[in-house]
Amino acid sequence: MLPKAILFDMDDTIILSGGISNEIWDEVSRYFIDKYNLFEYEVFISKLYSIRNWYWSEKQRHKIGRQDMLLARRNLIKMTIEGLGGRDEGYSDEMAQLFQKRHLESMKMFDKAQDTLVELRKRGVRLALVTNGGICEQRAKIEKFQLEKFFDTILVEGETGFGKPEPEVYLLALERLGVKAEDTWMIGDNLEWDVEGPQKLGILGIWNDYRNNGLPVDSTVIPDRTVRSVSELLEGLEQ
Repeated sequence: MLPKAILFDMDDTIILSGGISNEIWDEVSRYFIDKYNLFEYEVFISKLYSIRNWYWSEKQRHKIGRQDMLLARRNLIKMTIEGLGGRDEGYSDEMAQLFQKRHLESMKMFDKAQDTLVELRKRGVRLALVTNGGICEQRAKIEKFQLEKFFDTILVEGETGFGKPEPEVYLLALERLGVKAEDTWMIGDNLEWDVEGPQKLGILGIWNDYRNNGLPVDSTVIPDRTVRSVSELLEGLEQ
């Protein structure tokens, strides 16, 4: 039985985004290396990934960085170049701009995601899109895939001033949809943001394990349900 409302994460739930980052970094880095011949590719990409992992590992730095991903990526590249003994002579800006362009171009909706959203609306389920990140980057994705037509409300962290896993964002979504927590599901790929945060308010938390990795052995978060794609939300239901 479906709930009265479902809150959807966007990146790596409805659209493949973070899941293609390594592919785009590889492409952009090879272009950069071939064009300027400053570093060996393996040395550069290894340093970049090491700095990237460090950069995004701290919660407050992550929260600030995701509000302006172009700037964050520029900083990552600059730190990589300087960490390898080079000088950033406009390279970081060029690479960050190219990454942003190619990343957006390469994104795609997950198979059957659109059909699932259409079917849920047909069945009268109220839908909200709840996404972390800055206004420009997130709205560009929403516009590219014309997501506004599927949702009753859209909450972007950069617009509301707060985001997942802050309780305010889930409560605002419930208020806008006119539903109670116990009548609502949330689905997303981030265990803390899309499962644990909603669960604390009484919302059923569904983990989208799109990589099929399984729950981490050290996870303290236990999803109410685990799926590999949003299309599974409709499986087993009477037509």
